[in-house]
Amino acid sequence: MIRQIKNLTIKSFKNYTSEKDFFKNKNVIFGYNGRGKSSLALGIVEAHNSSGEGEATCRLFNRDYVKDTLLLKDEEETIKGVKVTFSENDADIAEKIEKLKAKKQNTTTLKENIALTKGALRKKIDSIHDKNKGNAKIKRKGSSLALEEVYEAYIEDLKRAREINPSDLYIKSFEADNINLENNKNKLITIQMPQLKITKLCLEEKKNLFTILKQRYSNIEELPSLDILQWLEKGIALHKDSEQKCLFCENSFNLDDVSKKVREYKENEKQKDISYLENIKNKLEHNLDTIKQDQKFSSNLSSINVNPEMIDDVVSSEYVSDLQNLISNIKNKIKDMSKSYSIKDCISKFEEEIEKISNTIEHNYSEKIKELDAALNNMEILTKGKIALQLIENGFEDEIKGLKKEEVELNEIIKNNKEIDKQIKELEEQQSEYIDFMEFLNCILENLGIHIKLNLRNDNYYLQHTIEECKLTVDDISEGEKNLLALLYFYFELYTDSEQTELKSDIDLIVIDDPISSLDDANKFYVLEIIKQILNEDRPQVFVLTHSWDDFCQITYSLKNRPDTKLFEIYKDPANNFQSSVRICQTNVAPYKKLFAELYELSEKKSDELNDYDIYHASNSMRRVFEEFLNFKKPNLLPQKSNQKQIEDIYEKSTGEALGKTRKQRLGSFLSFINVLSHRPIRSEEILDNSKFFMGFIRDIDKVHFESMKQN
Repeated sequence: MIRQIKNLTIKSFKNYTSEKDFFKNKNVIFGYNGRGKSSLALGIVEAHNSSGEGEATCRLFNRDYVKDTLLLKDEEETIKGVKVTFSENDADIAEKIEKLKAKKQNTTTLKENIALTKGALRKKIDSIHDKNKGNAKIKRKGSSLALEEVYEAYIEDLKRAREINPSDLYIKSFEADNINLENNKNKLITIQMPQLKITKLCLEEKKNLFTILKQRYSNIEELPSLDILQWLEKGIALHKDSEQKCLFCENSFNLDDVSKKVREYKENEKQKDISYLENIKNKLEHNLDTIKQDQKFSSNLSSINVNPEMIDDVVSSEYVSDLQNLISNIKNKIKDMSKSYSIKDCISKFEEEIEKISNTIEHNYSEKIKELDAALNNMEILTKGKIALQLIENGFEDEIKGLKKEEVELNEIIKNNKEIDKQIKELEEQQSEYIDFMEFLNCILENLGIHIKLNLRNDNYYLQHTIEECKLTVDDISEGEKNLLALLYFYFELYTDSEQTELKSDIDLIVIDDPISSLDDANKFYVLEIIKQILNEDRPQVFVLTHSWDDFCQITYSLKNRPDTKLFEIYKDPANNFQSSVRICQTNVAPYKKLFAELYELSEKKSDELNDYDIYHASNSMRRVFEEFLNFKKPNLLPQKSNQKQIEDIYEKSTGEALGKTRKQRLGSFLSFINVLSHRPIRSEEILDNSKFFMGFIRDIDKVHFESMKQN
């Protein structure tokens, strides 16, 4: 038995030695998180093991129990089996298993025959395909398709082929030759066709052209031609501003005067019109040149069913000759702007004729491409239709039906074998030394309304969801469910009987560190009863450590006057540099005051300082404290949304001030928080915000009470 701890140095414990005969047979220890509770638990186990008692006589439950003891190595879904037998096996179970095994049918031969038949039929289909596809690039049906899917796909191809040509005789005699069609298409794509891409003049350009041609310009001053003006501009660009002589004739001149004169010439209205005529002339000459260039490729038009002479006819037509005459008149006008020319609009007629021919070429080209594509596509459909007709003639439909019948027979045998395996498994489980723990645990989980259960796998277990019937890993369940499962595993393993009345004789020490962590209230009550039962055992020595004062009080309520039991508290000793130490603890501090002080301490924390206990129990602690506080002010008043008005009245009577709109909304949110938290996820910031509001609300109502309660 551990009576004293010597020289404990783990984390916050620094060379700690307790008094002699400090610990008793049953020891319950309270300590807030961060005070060294888990370190003390490890120190107690270490002291036991080093005393020569041996590790096998000690049992430790802590946060690492799931990982270190419960799970098999490197597996997240397999739980170690608990080997114990409480019931006798039926004498005839083995005989029943042998009879069931004899009923199972061997499926190996049937599976092999089906596979061989499938392979032969698929080869036959592919052979028919290859023989009939000719030189066309027609792919086989996908290898991932089942045989019946391949056959049905070919039957659909036959329907499409009959839409192209309803004669089965035609489809049977169809020969696939896509090379010639593809060559024709590629040739069409690569040959040069006349494009006839002329530059069309807009209505405004034509109107201005005919106006300028008709107008007579008087020669007030003889203007140089446009060519001369452009030549002068190039010459000016070669001179520097400081030049006094011409670089060409070496005569004296003023560069600014020459530049100014050139600008005046260019800005002259007559000169602007000359420039305009030059521009139009260039466009019209470009159009005539384009037609003549495209005339070289007119012979290619026959490949798209267009008369090659269409281009020749245009070139020799009056449209072109009229346009040439117009260009000649424009040139004459440029030379002598005093002349007047009345010209009919031959440009529009030329453009319309060219556009008509261009549209014809474009349309016929597109249609020819479509025609070739359609021929290639239809060739594939007709070829597949031909393959389908040969499959029908070869009796493939009957062969596939026969294969389908064999597969149905195989599936029925497999189904019956699975049912037999299930019955065998159930009988084998009855023989297993691991079945009793599974039944014990599943019964408890069902009674607690937890939708998980254990299933046996060889000598170990796996988790299953009882509603969704899917496998789970330990990581799939909540922290509370995980801790409950681990504690039940720990508890069951302590005993030799199904009623948990006979503790194993070789166990000398049981250490339980924080068994209530992350449990909801329903599961918490059940776990507390388990802890009390272990503490009520005559032997062995037991240490229970908890961070919850409320749990500490409930556990020790019936133990504090027993001579074999001692209660302790872990604290930070200010006389020893705030290192962890252990002292005897009294339980005369009311749970209300203890909870109040815990909540005050919580309200002073930061979000990253919250622990699991804060997250899972803070809202319930606030509700319990607020309920008792309200009972001081008005008996039987519960902290619920429906009673918010009465709570506001208490605030007003106590402070002499009405509760503001913002704080009314905040109070409503707080009441919702402490009553419905268990039905939704929770955030650390939400816990802190509500704890700060709660402490401030009580302080405003009763400051004296607040000050007396906030300190332990």
